[in-house]
Formats: sequence, C-alpha cells, structure tokens
Amino acid sequence: MTATHPASRPAKRKFLSDDTWTLLLRLWHGQIRHHKMHVVITAALPIITALLTALYPLVIQRALDMFSSRDSRILYQVPLLVVMLTAAKSLAQYGQTVVTQGLVLKVVRGLQGEMFDHMIRSDITQVESEAPAKQAARFTTDAVAVRDAMLRAVSSVAMR
Repeated sequence: MTATHPASRPAKRKFLSDDTWTLLLRLWHGQIRHHKMHVVITAALPIITALLTALYPLVIQRALDMFSSRDSRILYQVPLLVVMLTAAKSLAQYGQTVVTQGLVLKVVRGLQGEMFDHMIRSDITQVESEAPAKQAARFTTDAVAVRDAMLRAVSSVAMR
C-alpha cells in the first residue's frame, strides 16, 4: 500500500467570481426579482397544469363507473368533461409559455440596457478600438445566450 500524497489529490474547487451560482444570484438581484408577479405566475402555471393532468384518471374512472352501471349520461358527460379538462390544461400551458417568454424578454431587455449603460460610461478610446459590429455581436450573442439558458431552466423546472 502506498500513502496518498497531498499533492496527488485533486485540489478542492474554489468558489470563483464567475461561477454559475454567483452569476445566477447577480442575475436574480439585478433583473429577475423586479418581476415578482411574473415569477410567481411562471411557478404557479406548471402546478396548475400538473393538477389538471392528474384529473384525467378521475375522469376515466367516472367513465368506467358510468359504463359499468349502464348510465346513459356517459354519452354527454364524459366527452364534455374531457373537452373542458383538455381546454383548461391547454390554456394553462399556453399561459405558461406566454408568461415565461414575457419574463425572459424583460430580463434580456434589462440586461441589454445595463450593457449599453456600461458601454456609454466606459473609456471612449476602448470603445473606439473595437469594431462596431463586434460590439453589436457581443450584445446580441450575450442576450441570446441568457434567453436560451433562462428558457431551458424554466422548462426543465416545469417538467419535473
């Protein structure tokens, strides 16, 4: 048996300033927390969708009970329940998409405003040293990256 030398062990990872959690907290404090109602609605609509999805087995059970008791109301009650339930679930999913997109676009717009304000206050020689197309591409690329990451994050949380 050989002893493990401290140098051979991987170094413990330090919490860097550009770490994901730091960036998420900065994004939360700088942009997202200002849109509390959007965040609440974005969190509530997946729960509503899940609850409506959970009602499908109850409707099926009701249909089976009515069928076994030869209840003639099965002909209009069950289809009506299925249509109403599906419509409600669809509206919840549509609302989730609209509210999520709205929140993400507001956050991206705020970030781009901050980036522009920062660029306006920066040293003019540094701004002039870069091509305008490069600066515009940076604004666009960063905004698209944040937008896509936020949409994936909300979608993955909503699916769980």
